[in-house]
Order: sequence, then C-alpha cells, then structure tokens
Amino acid sequence: RRDFWEEIPDHMYDTSKTDETDCITFFQTVGHLCPADSKRLSSPGGVRQYLASKELPLRGIVVEPDSIKEVKLLVVLCHGIEVLGHDLYSVAHQLCLRAPSPSRRVLLLEAPHESAQPREEEEEVKAAGMPIDESNTDLPEWRKPLREWWSRNAKEKEAEKCLSEAAEAVAKCCNAGDTKVVLGGFSQGAAVALAAAPRVKNLAGLVLMSPPGFAAHLASKVAPTIPALVAA
Repeated sequence: RRDFWEEIPDHMYDTSKTDETDCITFFQTVGHLCPADSKRLSSPGGVRQYLASKELPLRGIVVEPDSIKEVKLLVVLCHGIEVLGHDLYSVAHQLCLRAPSPSRRVLLLEAPHESAQPREEEEEVKAAGMPIDESNTDLPEWRKPLREWWSRNAKEKEAEKCLSEAAEAVAKCCNAGDTKVVLGGFSQGAAVALAAAPRVKNLAGLVLMSPPGFAAHLASKVAPTIPALVAA
C-alpha cells in the first residue's frame, strides 16, 4: 500500500510509547492493531526518538537521552541528497550517548522535496528456498521516497531559490526555542546549514560534512566568531 506511511500515527515513532513487538504487530495487521498512545517505556540504549512538533516548517525526528531534564544544547542536522530524512540517525544517537550530561537534544530535519531517484531494489524474499510472489513483479513502490533539498537536475536559479527557502525553514526550526544551537549537515545539507547559519539567533557552532564547493561563498555571511568544524 503506497499510502500506508501517511496513516501511521505519530506515537508509533516514539520509542517511549512503542516497542519492536508493537511495530511488528501494527505492520503485520496493516494498522488494524495499534498500541495505545499512553504507555511509558525505557527506550533502547537509553536514547529516545519521536516526531518533532508539527508546528515546525519541516518534518523532523527528535533524538535525546531518556533521562533528559533540561535541554542546554540543540544540535540540528540536515541530511544529504537522495536519502531518507533520518539518514544521520546514527550520528544523532552517538551524540546523545557521548554527551557529558543528559542535556543534549538532536533534531534531524527532513528535506521538503521528494527525489526523483528511485529506491534501490529490495532483496528477494524467500520462504523454504522459494521466492514469495515470484510472478508478481509489477507491485508499486511502497517504501518512503528519498528526499532532497533541491534536485541535482535543477537549473541555477531554481537551485538558489530552493536553497534560500530551505535555509529559511531550517532557521525557523532552530529559532523555535531559546537554546544554544549547533547546526550541521552533510553534502547538500551542509550547504543548507551554512546558508541558514546567519539567520539562527543562538548559533553556537557549525559542523559541515563534505560541503559542496559552491557553498564556500556562503561562509562570508557567517560571523567569524562562530566556531566551525569542516570535514571533506
């Protein structure tokens, strides 16, 4: 079912309310058996994830220590081109695990545009040595589409417009609270982070992983006092 992702309730993304068994049951019954939006669980590894507020201009996933009491630092990460919105989850998870105190929250933002790039082919599922539904090869793609901040085929003016709009949206997500912000991104997302940086009011640092070459001119608009880590 191509539309199935749109029907998943928000609390199914919250590791304090659902566990692996709940998810398996939900998907095996195509959503007919759904856990209640109430119970409180210990998240795996002590790191909780859940959907960010829908009031933000971009869809996002929040990753934070289960024991967090006060957020002293917000790390906002923008993924690269043609990946899923949670592509940098492993980075977010490690940032929470390695924090000196449980006061660091990570926000993984999802690019607003679907990519024209198709998902990789699924591995053939077999039962008792035989493929399942071997004759049914025309099923529509059911998995979530890949995301991008702008298309790799976009012309210069279109790409600049998408970059400006993305930077504005990212900055609004960063400015939703009064916490210090470290803003980062990978590849295309690094360019978005750099473009958004001058608009972030409590910017404490930048982490730019494999930024594209054209993003260099954006750095001149960032205050020279802001520390930045750039990794090619």
